[in-house]
Amino acid sequence: MLVIVDDRCGRAEARCRGLPIHGTAALLVVAKQQRLIPACVPLMAALREEGCYLSDGLVAAVLAEVTEA
Repeated sequence: MLVIVDDRCGRAEARCRGLPIHGTAALLVVAKQQRLIPACVPLMAALREEGCYLSDGLVAAVLAEVTEA
């Protein structure tokens, strides 16, 4: 089972239950690596514009991982 969750409380609960978790940024990395999306930059920008919190460090790490930095 895989839990996709970004909020702090949800992640804490999943960890308590021993469930593997992945957030939205991790899904974007997988999608880019599997060539399901052409780029992460516009999607991460759109998420931020819609109010999704993505730290600058997380964005930088994702972009480095998918070689868009």
